[in-house]
Amino acid sequence: MSRVTVSVPVGFIKVAEVSDIEDGDMKVVFNDLVVIAHVGDQFYAFGNVCPHVGGPVGEGLLDDCIVECPWHAGQWDVRTGRALTILATKDLPVFDVRITGDDIEVSLDERVLTQGSLALSRDSTL
Repeated sequence: MSRVTVSVPVGFIKVAEVSDIEDGDMKVVFNDLVVIAHVGDQFYAFGNVCPHVGGPVGEGLLDDCIVECPWHAGQWDVRTGRALTILATKDLPVFDVRITGDDIEVSLDERVLTQGSLALSRDSTL
């Protein structure tokens, strides 16, 4: 295992391009910790770690503004991160998104490192 320093960038960072994500699709970004969902004419950013048992939420199903974890079917609203089912044991962190030209940019905070059962320090092994 290699040792990687994990830090949260300050301000908005580019994570994808608008043309990368079709309406109704999702893309996992930022070291597999964040998901970008394209719903209608909006993009939403939320944590990729299911709070139930750490499943990859971004590999699940997106139905309008509802994402479902592929492991145990927990569901969340991608706009707010609000948990909608019993197996969605906590809300998902959501992050600000802005579009600059064709660039999708997100503003992250410390919640990206502490989501679900994940608890990364600034000097963690990934």
